[in-house]
Amino acid sequence: MIKWGLIFLIGLASTCYADEFYQSRKWLNLLYYEKVGDEYRSVADDDRFFVSKSGKTDPKLEYEAELKRCRAQDPEFRKKFPLRYKTISQINRILYTPLVTANEDIASVVVAFPNRYMENPASMFGHLFLILKSKQGLMDSDILHYIADTEGSDQAAYIYNGLSGQFKGWFLREPYYRKIKEYNYIEDREIIYYDLKLSAEQIEDPVQPL
Repeated sequence: MIKWGLIFLIGLASTCYADEFYQSRKWLNLLYYEKVGDEYRSVADDDRFFVSKSGKTDPKLEYEAELKRCRAQDPEFRKKFPLRYKTISQINRILYTPLVTANEDIASVVVAFPNRYMENPASMFGHLFLILKSKQGLMDSDILHYIADTEGSDQAAYIYNGLSGQFKGWFLREPYYRKIKEYNYIEDREIIYYDLKLSAEQIEDPVQPL
């Protein structure tokens, strides 16, 4: 009797945690929610990033909408948001049948910081990128970095928008050797490397709390 009582309590605790998962730091990180006063707002601007119409400002409603998609094994949701599908399925003990798999070739993650380029004063603010270090070696690796759209900006707007984060932009993934050639040999910039001590789980799931 005691045994079954313990199983019931464990199951109840798991269910309660799953129901309140939308309040967890992992869920908030997953959709880039930030606290604004007593409310939350995601820094993602594109409506396609959310499932519910109020997803940008309502973590609970967005979680409930995505949970429904997971339970229905919605193929579009599973392909478009593979990490959310995995996370929600695991926390709610839903059958997990991924349509998108992680790249198993990534051995580690390195932060790279190229210093200033003398012919471009704006480069003195630096440019960080992540190296997804391949098991085959650094030259076979890819990098991830952010590109700002500065077209049409005068000098004043360039400085203000750059320092205040007003520029729109996008993330780019490209071969490491191509970028290192541009920085080292064309622009003669020194690059400083910082190894991140991440577990295999943290490499596969980069938004989980450290």
